[in-house]
Amino acid sequence: MKKIFLLFLIMIFVLSSCGKTSSPVETESIAEAENSVETESATEIESAVEVESTTETESADETTLAAAEVLSVERDEETRWIHARILFNGFSMGTDKKSAPIVLEVDLPESWNPKVASEDEIHPFRGAVGIFDVWGCIGAFGGAAIIYTDENGNLPTPKTAYPSLIYNDLFMSSWYSWSDNYTVIQKTETKSTATVDVYSTILGDGGGIGKKPSRIHWGILSSDLDLMQYVYIEIDRSAITIREHLEIIAKSVKLEAYQG
Repeated sequence: MKKIFLLFLIMIFVLSSCGKTSSPVETESIAEAENSVETESATEIESAVEVESTTETESADETTLAAAEVLSVERDEETRWIHARILFNGFSMGTDKKSAPIVLEVDLPESWNPKVASEDEIHPFRGAVGIFDVWGCIGAFGGAAIIYTDENGNLPTPKTAYPSLIYNDLFMSSWYSWSDNYTVIQKTETKSTATVDVYSTILGDGGGIGKKPSRIHWGILSSDLDLMQYVYIEIDRSAITIREHLEIIAKSVKLEAYQG
């Protein structure tokens, strides 16, 4: 009886030991699994860090400018006029390319305030930057790349820089014309600024092709063949009662490449 009981205790001990001890193969499998999890976790962390670093680098390298921006407005205490610098961040060139950013410098009456505004705020004027006074919008600044060519397929040069070629879109429109009373105010070999009368027919005003324009505004056109771009300034007729003031604005217009 004692032998049987002793044998029974030995069997229990052996079975208990087998349940607690893993074979070498099982031990290796567990170790490999643990190493695999650790390796995958480390790889995921490294990848996340790389992606984040790449994103930060790309963001730092990119310089995003608005389509138009008022860079500065300074008041001249002597003349009581303001000097504005307006950035145009490139215009469409008829393809997926854009022209280089340019800066327009111009003097304006001190009560005028140039600012970027929505199309609804600027209407009925057309442009990216509106001109505002205490009564609301009285004009706008806009521009375009010089892309139209002559009959030989050449872009304008100092010898062929006809206004109708440079300002083709503005001159050829049947409802929004900038070609009347074109008067040159300042001119060099590659630059030209002129005042014009802007005739426009606004939808809903009963106008159309062959009909009288519903609005007549002051206009200023300025082009630069070195930059191959031009800007236009449209001003409500009632905002300038003395034509000399329009000429002062036109004489102050200056275009230059944006230097950042």
